[in-house]
Amino acid sequence: MAEEIRALEARWQRQRTEDLAARQRDREETNALLRELRADIKTVLQRVPR
Repeated sequence: MAEEIRALEARWQRQRTEDLAARQRDREETNALLRELRADIKTVLQRVPR
């Protein structure tokens, strides 16, 4: 029983590490897309006559 608990804890830790890494990658991708969007909006706004 104790071995099963240790195995489950180890599995949980691995999964948590993978989830955190995936979350970080997703956040970086989202931030990159937002930067690109902001740059595109600035470009469009500069072309609009005032």
